[in-house]
Amino acid sequence: MEKEKAPQTRREALEQIRREHSGNSISTQCARLEAALDRLGSITTFEASRLLDIYHPPARALNLRKRGFQILTVRATVETEAGKRHRVGKYVLLARPQAVAT
Repeated sequence: MEKEKAPQTRREALEQIRREHSGNSISTQCARLEAALDRLGSITTFEASRLLDIYHPPARALNLRKRGFQILTVRATVETEAGKRHRVGKYVLLARPQAVAT
């Protein structure tokens, strides 16, 4: 089996994450969002919808927050495929959940 080459662009990285976590379940969508935050540090709601195929990014971010992720939401301006500018949310990973000592 040939090893997939490392992504060269942000878009390629997000498309690779989508391929690695296929499916439509809530847990799979959360896994895609978590992977994007881990690898890239931040992601816009536009990228999450368009490139990660996450149906409702705010709900998935809330799922991760409930699991202990510290995610900051800020505003960002993005340009759509049609060339229009939109203000969207941008999620920034501040911290992963703390491991519980046993």
